[in-house]
Amino acid sequence: MIQRLATLHFLQGRPLRFGGYFPPFPLWASGKHLDRAEKILHRRVDVAMWYQWWDTGFPLPRRAREFQPRWVKSAGDRDVLVKWEPWRPGRQVLQHQFSVATIAQGAHDDYVRRWAARTREWGRTIHLCPLPEPNGFWHGWSTPVGGHEPSAYVDAWRRLHHIFQQEGATNVRWVWNPNAGDMPDENRMEGYYPGGDVVDVLGLSVYNWGTARHWSRWRSFEDIARPYYDRIAALGSQPVWVAEMGCAPEGGNRATWIAEMFATLPGMPRLDTIVWFDAKKETDWRITADPEIAREFWPSIKD
Repeated sequence: MIQRLATLHFLQGRPLRFGGYFPPFPLWASGKHLDRAEKILHRRVDVAMWYQWWDTGFPLPRRAREFQPRWVKSAGDRDVLVKWEPWRPGRQVLQHQFSVATIAQGAHDDYVRRWAARTREWGRTIHLCPLPEPNGFWHGWSTPVGGHEPSAYVDAWRRLHHIFQQEGATNVRWVWNPNAGDMPDENRMEGYYPGGDVVDVLGLSVYNWGTARHWSRWRSFEDIARPYYDRIAALGSQPVWVAEMGCAPEGGNRATWIAEMFATLPGMPRLDTIVWFDAKKETDWRITADPEIAREFWPSIKD
């Protein structure tokens, strides 16, 4: 049943792939959370996404920072997207031991080589997204926080890619994922582009914060994503993903927002995949917790 419903929405005659971050997967090393999401949404989860950090603390053991074959295995035959972030969560945003300069200069080469060797040994294709959303102000690898030039970020990214190539980890597809929103405006995403020779997928994070914050307002998917889709598509010929997305419940009708999003997507012909952030964090981003919202992903007579 789920397999037949995988082609829920179409772009230019081809199926739009759907993925998501559905915690507590993968920490429980079980695909049942993905299966549950598929039943609720009446469609296949094509891409299972999660986050891994270069350092960890309670409640995660230190070994959780390493490549996890059992987590990949628990995703079944779904593609895997790992957001690979050089920091230790729960601490200050700027962590000098994980600066882009330390990465570019080789301070973390042993760790990176272990990742490369283990992904190569695994054999399956892994979509790896290091240093996401650099054109924001909430990560140490962004210029507003780290105080570095965007070129230093590029140097760090290219060193990571080079080490994986040295280790023969050619089963890794590299996803570059800026935010659909330069913050501040002069922190433009183009400055962080590592180059077409080291990027396999062009990704965007697209979030409608609604009125969940004092600084935010309700915005359509088209309003948020269109300018950045056009800009990122101009950087290269790679497929484009919405590699992380969500819509806050505050300030508008989420079901309508999602319906309008699907109506908008055919106008973005390079778009291949959307990945939903299905978690409660700053607000309740989940689509699996609300039947009215989940129904927007169900098949229809039109489809």
